[in-house]
Amino acid sequence: CLKNCDTSCSSENLSQICMLIDSYIKMLYEKYKDKADTLESPYHWAVYNIKKYADENYGRSFTLEELCKLYFVNEKYAGRLFAKQVGLNFHEYLNKIRLEKAAEMLASTDEKIIDIALICGYGDVTYFNRKFREKYHSSPGSFRKNSKNQGVFQ
Repeated sequence: CLKNCDTSCSSENLSQICMLIDSYIKMLYEKYKDKADTLESPYHWAVYNIKKYADENYGRSFTLEELCKLYFVNEKYAGRLFAKQVGLNFHEYLNKIRLEKAAEMLASTDEKIIDIALICGYGDVTYFNRKFREKYHSSPGSFRKNSKNQGVFQ
């Protein structure tokens, strides 16, 4: 109807066009009404979505390149923007999230350290141990022992 519309459209055709536009606006509203938090975010929409994906899917294996393809944004641009707005590059941010989740699990569960590493997205336990020690200045086992004694995260 829109494609064939010109200045000589009948009032019936114009009415159909108005109903089509009205239904499209309602559909968009329904789709995005619960996503108002993105409007209040201090981050660019791409940074917001990449950060949110990392926060919710830290246990999976993914790269910034894959997320940029998912959100149709240039990887170099998104990487620079992410670092500027978040204060960490994407890889550093993802490690930060993973290590924080691992620390929570170490302090609040009796899961094996290797299982926690895997749950938090680390396929290499040696790498996990090294990164954990860099952040918390303690091995995961010592951290667990100390947090249980001090009641951290409980």
